[in-house]
Amino acid sequence: MESEVLAYSALESQVNSIVQDIAKAVPVTDSTAPIIIVGTTADVNNFTQWYVKMAQMELLQSWASKIEPPKAAGPGNRLQDIALVTSVVGLISGIAQSFAVKESATSVKGTIADAPFIHALGGALQKARYQVFVPSEYLPSLLYKPEFSNSPLFKKLSDLDTARKNLRDQMAAHADEIANATAIAKNPKSTKPQVEQSQPWIDYASDATTVIGEIDAFKSSLFSSKPSASTAAPTDGTKSPAGSAAAGSTGTTTTTTVTTTVTTKAAPPGSSPASNGDNTAKTQSASNQASAGSSVEGVLAADLLLRAIEGQVADENAVDARLKNTYLLIPHTLESGGTTMARGSMFSGQHLYSSGGSVTTFVLFALDSRGVICAENRWAYSGMYKDDDLPDAIKKEKFEVVSPAHWIPCR
Repeated sequence: MESEVLAYSALESQVNSIVQDIAKAVPVTDSTAPIIIVGTTADVNNFTQWYVKMAQMELLQSWASKIEPPKAAGPGNRLQDIALVTSVVGLISGIAQSFAVKESATSVKGTIADAPFIHALGGALQKARYQVFVPSEYLPSLLYKPEFSNSPLFKKLSDLDTARKNLRDQMAAHADEIANATAIAKNPKSTKPQVEQSQPWIDYASDATTVIGEIDAFKSSLFSSKPSASTAAPTDGTKSPAGSAAAGSTGTTTTTTVTTTVTTKAAPPGSSPASNGDNTAKTQSASNQASAGSSVEGVLAADLLLRAIEGQVADENAVDARLKNTYLLIPHTLESGGTTMARGSMFSGQHLYSSGGSVTTFVLFALDSRGVICAENRWAYSGMYKDDDLPDAIKKEKFEVVSPAHWIPCR
């Protein structure tokens, strides 16, 4: 127990040293308090998922706005390659999977886990007047009344719904033209000029129906626990006109299946490895892998955090300024432990001596293009303390913290 307490004292010395160095790189001023997110790789994965979903919605909204009915003098504004709609949406999810993080750390009996390190850093940074968020423990406003008016995610979803409704209403306004073109394409007695003249309306209906179906599939995959395959059939009863497939007048309907979901599953940061009487190493794993399924939890977690960072600020320039003054700190404990030694003689009697130490690492990122601000390994060791001196050592001693010079220092 004494060695473990000394190891935590060494950890506290490292926390104070890290906060002092962060203050050199990211100083607090009278007018500005930088925002620091003390996070984990799972939090990074949540932001990756959020970014992917926002990009997918932006693409779908853009495609929906580009589809126009044919003009009197020629074809409408058709997407150059409608197959890109499904392939690019799927590609974005593939990129998200490549960013999935697999992380594992092996510890031995008595090892300090990440959780107390994160908690200590959060408290010390708060004391140093930083604005601190620890999303792995609690998300801002999670237990407060839901408020979606300032949510980037729900605003983008609302814009996407509006684009879908506009496209559906546009198709309904031209239902007669689409039906007439479909009838001409299916009629074997139609002349070649008639078929060619009707083809732009068939292409328009095919493109619009495909994009509406992709929007429906995206929303289904976002909010359901099962991946939803996208098809050219919308979910609100809008029917694809017969013969309006990209194949043209053959009447064949093209169905495309795309999975656009990413699931992140991670062990809670800092979960303590099991201990037993022996010194057998136990493995503590946090696995973040992309797989089919719902990613709404991670996306909403990132959205809640972003809303708290941006605050109730309407001015885009002010929002950008807050984000540029926001940093992500990812800390890890690597190793800790100590020694208990019994020493005695017939003259002095027997005394116990204890020692403890810990090794940690951290990296500080800026959320903008600056990237890594600083990254270091640190360690601290108490040395041997006699049992009589141990209480005063725990209360008063600040152990020397060592950091190798070849890492990126905070300055």
